[in-house]
Amino acid sequence: MVGLAVALPWFLGRAAHQQAALAAATVEAAHLRERTRIAHEVHDTLGHELSLLALQAGALEMTLPPGHQAAAAQLRVTASAATERLADLVFLLRDGDPPSAEDLRDLVDRAVAAGMRVEFTVEGPVPSTVERTVHRVVQEALTNAAKHAPKSVVALKVTTADATTVVEASNDTGLRRGAGSRLGLIALRERVRLAGGTLRISRGDGKFELVAVLPHSGES
Repeated sequence: MVGLAVALPWFLGRAAHQQAALAAATVEAAHLRERTRIAHEVHDTLGHELSLLALQAGALEMTLPPGHQAAAAQLRVTASAATERLADLVFLLRDGDPPSAEDLRDLVDRAVAAGMRVEFTVEGPVPSTVERTVHRVVQEALTNAAKHAPKSVVALKVTTADATTVVEASNDTGLRRGAGSRLGLIALRERVRLAGGTLRISRGDGKFELVAVLPHSGES
């Protein structure tokens, strides 16, 4: 009885401590997931918009009268700097699920309206299981091209066949300005991996190429 009286409180106290530690770890994990979700969403959406803004400012810089070109140039530089600071912020927060993806055609049309030259083709319907990931791959390809090769033609192709969706993107690398942080591509590679797919990135012969292979059994 004496042993039980001593051991029982110790056992109950230890169990309560472990339960509290588990609850705290669960809360911390939930906070981390939310932070990384926000980080990816900020990069994927705001980063894309800033890249398009810089592209539009660059177009204005070339068409405005000389007296106004300096202001357009400053706008372009500021937008580019904001994109870099955003990438640094994402590095500090860094994955999560984005909200529902907008239509791919709408995404491409907005890039074209901003001054980009895009050749876009889709073969086969994109299933809902990979729709969000496909959207992010296309968005990152456009963002990367707008930032580093604004005068290049971006070739985008989305092909769905044999329970797999493949996203292919390519543009010139000759006009690439600056090394960039590459955080967008790092985050994209992780997003594709979590979807059960693979991402191949290559640079050669003056071309930047990106190929994402997404099996439909994966989760987006």
